[in-house]
Amino acid sequence: FGCPTAAPEVLHELRMALMEAFDGSLPDAFKAISGGSAKLTGAQLEAFFQAAACAASSDGVPTTAKQKGASACVLGKAGQRLKFWVSSVTVEDRAAVFASLSLVQRGEAIGVQDFLALGLHTAILSVRRVEHFKTWLFEEFGTTKDVFRNVFNAIDAEKSGVATRRCFADGVISLGYPCNASVVRSVFSLLDRNFDGEVSFKDFLKLKDFDGERFLMEMEILKRFVEDKFGSIDQTYEHLLLKERAQQVSNYSAPSSVSYATFERAMAQAGFKKKCPDVDLRVIFLFLDEATGKHANGFLSAREWSLMKCLDSQALRGNPARLRKLLVCEYGSVLQAFERIHTDWLIRALANGLKQLAVSGLARAIAEGVDASTGAHRRPAPLRTPSIVGLARSLSHPGFSQVLTRSA
Repeated sequence: FGCPTAAPEVLHELRMALMEAFDGSLPDAFKAISGGSAKLTGAQLEAFFQAAACAASSDGVPTTAKQKGASACVLGKAGQRLKFWVSSVTVEDRAAVFASLSLVQRGEAIGVQDFLALGLHTAILSVRRVEHFKTWLFEEFGTTKDVFRNVFNAIDAEKSGVATRRCFADGVISLGYPCNASVVRSVFSLLDRNFDGEVSFKDFLKLKDFDGERFLMEMEILKRFVEDKFGSIDQTYEHLLLKERAQQVSNYSAPSSVSYATFERAMAQAGFKKKCPDVDLRVIFLFLDEATGKHANGFLSAREWSLMKCLDSQALRGNPARLRKLLVCEYGSVLQAFERIHTDWLIRALANGLKQLAVSGLARAIAEGVDASTGAHRRPAPLRTPSIVGLARSLSHPGFSQVLTRSA
């Protein structure tokens, strides 16, 4: 029932725990877990998790655990977050972690590049958080440009015309957004379109049209385009580095990263913008830059760009297996979940329908020409359902309040 991929929150927390335990290096984590091998199996990964849960001590003394071929050196205090992660997830969740990392190769073992895709899932979590924030804004305040202007003005407490990372987080939380500051900062990162630590109203308004599913499709479109144009993801990055070097004529050292300006210019020269004019390259760049878990700085490293190799629609889009599990845990079965959801919806739908019927009846009476003083019809009118415009006009009729009084 759907692909067995782990929730992005689970993958993100695992990545952060591994980074903390292995001094910020996922390659070192892979080497320790695989015992120095080029490949890592699901059994080795599970053995590592079990060993890490037992090996992480509170006294800060390094401990080494070997079990079923998995070697792990986990520092006591540094490994506490990893120990907590293992204790907070189920065996099925841990198996889903491996399934999420092996989706691209679909083999029995994964390599270091597959393991580094944990960073991609961190960026995916940011996309999901942006979608959640947008939906919350729509439901709480509305969808118009004026609404977004008012919300941004409320966030911009300093009235400077831009919101810094801290100002944005404080402002959004003060509006009642039901998520913590780390979630809000994650949203901020994908709105910081100039990579300067500030979000303007123009940047904020981009949120109105953001669509996560469309964005992931655009990522796949870009991936296919550069592979067809340059041969591979790695060859594309080499081409980008050459372009970056050409821009740094005064710098004799070879560039190790690619700026957004170079990236945008290279894609335009390759014909991508002409072929796909609606694709927002800036957000794609932000997404890849955010994959490290650090704040985007406007430059892409080779490791960040290589995450394009890990794109897989089954891994990144939706998770019916997870949804089914949640429904079964909460309601007992999918059928019972549907009945509960349908009942709750029906109660609200009936209440709203009765209100609409009452207002429509009053509006129709006014439209047919009811005399407000006698309640008599001036002339018959054909039965029709009033339009939104017609209903608005009817509600503004001078005799509407009198009709309400007589009806009461």
